[in-house]
Formats: sequence, C-alpha cells, structure tokens
Amino acid sequence: MEILGNRRKGRLEELARQAENDPVFKEIFEEKQESKVETKGDEILMFAEDYTMNAMWGKDVLLIGKKTSIIRAMAMYKGGVVAAGDEGIIYDSFSGDVVKFCSRSVLAMCNVGEKLYLAMNSDKESLIFQLPQNIAVDRLKQRITALCKHKGQFYYGTEIGNIVNAKKNEIVYLGDNQKNSANALCSYKNVLYCSVFDKIFSICSDHYYDLIAVRPGNVSSLCIFNGKLHDAGSYGIYETLTNVPVRKNIGVYALCSAPKSLLEEYLGLLTNKIKNGN
Repeated sequence: MEILGNRRKGRLEELARQAENDPVFKEIFEEKQESKVETKGDEILMFAEDYTMNAMWGKDVLLIGKKTSIIRAMAMYKGGVVAAGDEGIIYDSFSGDVVKFCSRSVLAMCNVGEKLYLAMNSDKESLIFQLPQNIAVDRLKQRITALCKHKGQFYYGTEIGNIVNAKKNEIVYLGDNQKNSANALCSYKNVLYCSVFDKIFSICSDHYYDLIAVRPGNVSSLCIFNGKLHDAGSYGIYETLTNVPVRKNIGVYALCSAPKSLLEEYLGLLTNKIKNGN
C-alpha cells in the first residue's frame, strides 16, 4: 500500500515547486545524486513557534509548510503524520486534508496501533475520542494537555500539572504549581516520562518519580527518535537523558518521529523536478 495518497502527493508536488530554489534542498539533492544510498531510520517533524511545520534531515531543517494556528500535538496515523491544535481540526501534515473536525481544541494525541486517541478540551473538561471509530472512550473533569499509553494503561497530563492513571482514576504525580500544565508524556524503556513547565520527570511507579532534567524554558513535547528520548520546547530540542542539544535557537510546540520514507517521497518529487528542469 502506498504511504501517500494522491492528494498528499499533490501537496508534496506543490511543496517541491515552492522549494525549487531552496539551497538546503539543492544540497540534499546533490548528496542523494552522489551517494545513491536510500536513507533509513526516522526523522523528526516539528512545529515551530513561527507557525512553520519542519522536518529535521540530519543537521538541516526542511520547511514542510506554514500553518495559520498553533499546533499542539502531532502523531502517526494511517501511514502519515496528523496534526491538531487550538482550532480543533485534525489534518494530514503533508496534504492538508482534514481527518476530523472537532468541536473543541485538541491539545494531545496518542497513536496506539491502528487507532488514534485525542483529547478534545472545553473550558472545564476533556473528552477522549478514538479514531477511526469516532467514539468517546473517556471523560475527565480537567483539561488534558498530554496523553500516553504506558504498560497497557492510559495516562493523562492535565493543565494543573497532575499526571493521572486513567484506569485507576488516580493521581500518580501531583503538580506543585497549578499554573503549570503537564505538557508532555512519553513511555520509553518501561518508564513513563513527563514534563511540567521546565522540568522533566521519570515516573518509575505510581507516586514514585525522579527529576531527570531542567530546561531553560517550557518543555512542550517528548518524543522517541531513533531509539532515544528527545524533548522540545521554547529552548529548542534536546536528547533528554544525555542533555545534549540537538537544535537550539528555535522554539518548538510539537514533535513527532516519522519514517524517512515520508520525506523520501517529498525529496523524490523534488529530485525529479530538478532533474527534468521543470
């Protein structure tokens, strides 16, 4: 099955036309022509504070598109990367196709197999929806800002900084400042990691946690990329457990690790365009 549908390919062709004179793309094109080696592994897609959707290709940042509202969450779904945020619309990051219109803002998403779980927020509560069935599976009397499945159970991060075990309806981490939301959750090597404002914690078991790192700004996202945990926020992107900066001087709202094949498709269209002189 093709990774990208016809409409997504059309969007990629449009992006390739826009990027025709981009020196970064030309350099990558030349490298691809010389090496003839197919890339492997994953790449990071990120939504920056200047409302641009980007992909990190090695040390380069490739512009994927410009958005009109803030993206709070991204996730893999049906072979592509979907994005959602304040306007309450879930759409394909490459094609722009709408996946779902929501009546509320979407601050968190989580992919589990073929299913996508999303937190639809109102002023006082959140509904957890599941796609493709398009059904509500849970409700919480707080706004959910992070969502993750860990060891077979769902965990929610809330706007007042709490981490909640959904099945037990129990707080496993109590935020010390109700002005700071728990913006990110990620399950990595049997440990649940969470971020509250500028701090990143590991929750080894319910009610037991360790401070892992403190960043120079708000931590907005956690993501596993090429087998390592990464965090991102107003300060850029770091490799979490080693504290090594991956990208500085760029504010990031959301991260998602995606197969290189998605970007290969994008670059392949650009390569053909440059080769054909169109």
